[in-house]
Amino acid sequence: MNNFWGNLFEHLKNCGQNATLFLLALAAFFGLVIGTAFVLQPGVREHLISAFPWIGLLLVIGVRRLIIRARRRQPERLPRGSLSADELAKARGKLERHRKAKG
Repeated sequence: MNNFWGNLFEHLKNCGQNATLFLLALAAFFGLVIGTAFVLQPGVREHLISAFPWIGLLLVIGVRRLIIRARRRQPERLPRGSLSADELAKARGKLERHRKAKG
């Protein structure tokens, strides 16, 4: 059986990103099936319904933390340094050519 899994993972590694998407979708499908079977058991539904507000609160806190973290990282995403003399000369030349073409 190990040979099967080894060959499968080797083949999927050669496929690129589509294989990763496939494996994630497959794992999500099986997780959904197992989760549905768990929820459909007698007695679990009532406990799960009473836990929904707490789950929602945890989700809101998690999303808020992600937004705050993303806002903190935003200034470091696109650092702009000053242009070198060569880059400035090329940019000015392009601007002058653009002005001459319009006028």
